[in-house]
Amino acid sequence: MLGEIAKTGKQRADREKRDLWFKVDIKERVEEHARTFRNKDWVKNILLVVLLNSGTDINKIKRMISLITTSEEEREKINKAVEEVFSKSNAENLKEREKLWDVFEEFGINKEEIINSLVKMLNDKDENVRKRAVEYLMSVNDLGYVLAGAFNKEWFEKSGGDYNKAVEVAKKMEGEEREKLIGYLLGEYFIKSEDDGIRERTCKFLGDIGFKDEEIIKTLLERLKDKKEEVRAASAKALGELGVASKEVIDALIGALGDWYSDVKKASAEALGKIAKKNKIENEIVERILPGVNSTNLEERWGACLALGELGAASKEVIDALLERLKDGSEKPGVKEAAAWALGELGAASKEVINALVKRLNDKKEESWVKKASAEALGKLGVPNDEVINALIGRLKDKDEYSDVRTAAAEALGELGVGSDEVINALVGRLRDKNEEWWVKEASAKALGNLGVASKEVIDALVKALDYWVSDVKKASAEALGKLGVPNDEVINALIERLNDKYEDYDVRKASKKALKQIAEKHPEVREKIKRLWF
Repeated sequence: MLGEIAKTGKQRADREKRDLWFKVDIKERVEEHARTFRNKDWVKNILLVVLLNSGTDINKIKRMISLITTSEEEREKINKAVEEVFSKSNAENLKEREKLWDVFEEFGINKEEIINSLVKMLNDKDENVRKRAVEYLMSVNDLGYVLAGAFNKEWFEKSGGDYNKAVEVAKKMEGEEREKLIGYLLGEYFIKSEDDGIRERTCKFLGDIGFKDEEIIKTLLERLKDKKEEVRAASAKALGELGVASKEVIDALIGALGDWYSDVKKASAEALGKIAKKNKIENEIVERILPGVNSTNLEERWGACLALGELGAASKEVIDALLERLKDGSEKPGVKEAAAWALGELGAASKEVINALVKRLNDKKEESWVKKASAEALGKLGVPNDEVINALIGRLKDKDEYSDVRTAAAEALGELGVGSDEVINALVGRLRDKNEEWWVKEASAKALGNLGVASKEVIDALVKALDYWVSDVKKASAEALGKLGVPNDEVINALIERLNDKYEDYDVRKASKKALKQIAEKHPEVREKIKRLWF
């Protein structure tokens, strides 16, 4: 029974604590709860936050002061000091209100106490408490502003903050201020938090601010072994951004190429590529990674292929190793996909490479993700021979093929620049097909714009697509019409209709406006007509 009473009492106290936090702007309620819990440190810290945000309400400030001080003589001193501050300033904005801190610091109440309290609340179980903590941190000082940005970019920006500005402010911090920031970021409420999302965001922030302190590198290396895969990936990305080419960092990232989670492998490969290029040690790292392509461990082979693509060293030895993985019929799809992607990134468009990619693309038994990577690689390599074009058209027209493969085929055809009747007909067919997925339609519209064939069939298909229900398709079609620049009435009227539709998606209206300008620039004779209809 006593245990039950104690448990109920604790729950009630927790509710009272949160109630006080949420009602900080209701004078009587704050004071009522503050008197109940006046000896608790967290009450003093919350009341200080209220004080900072009290504007010109001197009476409210005095009431708060009376609740956080015990000596009548001390209260009188603070009251006089506050009145002096307000006699010199209207205190209507943050910069003016910050003068109050001179008063608080004189009596041992400082910004650090506020920040400590709010940072603890960032890990509160209640989402609303965490959001309020972000909002108040923004108002304290530069350190609080930066910590709010590091904690949660979305909440920070919704509260009026600018993440990029927070990063820039952090980069300029020096001396004691910088040490404080690092201390918070590497402490229990950020990088060591039990919340996976906070650890992940902290890794990203550490990479963005670019501090290369030994303690930061050490901490990121520890997070590279985090229990949560998203945190490991974020740590790898951060190490890549910092670009420190120490043996310890490179060893750890090479080891992470064998992580079971694909995003960790990709992030580690990207990081190794950035570090290698920044420090001009591509060949050294390639030598260390190359044996992994033939490892007996599936994950290591997969990661090694990704890393070789990122490193960009297209030696014969590297190309041969990747081709071996791509051609191996017994190889797992993930490794073949990575090998195809890497060959496209390296740009080695030899006949052997092209033939290997075409073979994977034409293999009906091959996994869709391998065919998708092969199509994308063929588009990047830019060899528009008959075998390549026919293979891409075949995948694009195959309704039984996965939509991602059809999308990659359409994009590749647009990149290769062959506007033959066969290619145009295949792309128009996908754009017109009522049963086709919208992302395939979008890719087809973009490809038609890139190929520059302004036939009646193409224009009609693009104009009709402006009425499709998905905004991305309409936007891609408007952009294509702008590139093709046909000045007929049907095109101009359709674009103006999209532009003047107040319920239309903003990006569609923007693309329509740009398309009209492109047509007017190419055909001055219709400029006045467009201007008249437009407005």
